[in-house]
Amino acid sequence: MLVTLTIPKADEWLNSNDRRHHMARWRIGRTWREAAKVYAIKAKLPHLQKARITATIHRARSNRSDALNFAPTIKPIIDGLIDYGLLPDDDDKHLLVDVRGGVAGTPRVELVIEDLL
Repeated sequence: MLVTLTIPKADEWLNSNDRRHHMARWRIGRTWREAAKVYAIKAKLPHLQKARITATIHRARSNRSDALNFAPTIKPIIDGLIDYGLLPDDDDKHLLVDVRGGVAGTPRVELVIEDLL
């Protein structure tokens, strides 16, 4: 089973090169985490035991980017899905994650969730 969840850009992007104060990063991460949980509830996502999530980052501009630099944005989104109850935990036993860059346009994160059991 495949399920797609789209989360509109909830706050600023977090990336591995970010040098903001840790409390600013925490605030932004909290916003992404809460948004992920809200969108998961609205979508009535299933509760799974093991899954692969492919996260695609769509930014407004089409300039070069390194998709893995956006892992700090994806982590709080995954945490929000765990808060919702999508999976028992986000450890390696329950979750595989791929991060990809998308096309320019409306800023958003698209998650393709694949049940692995």
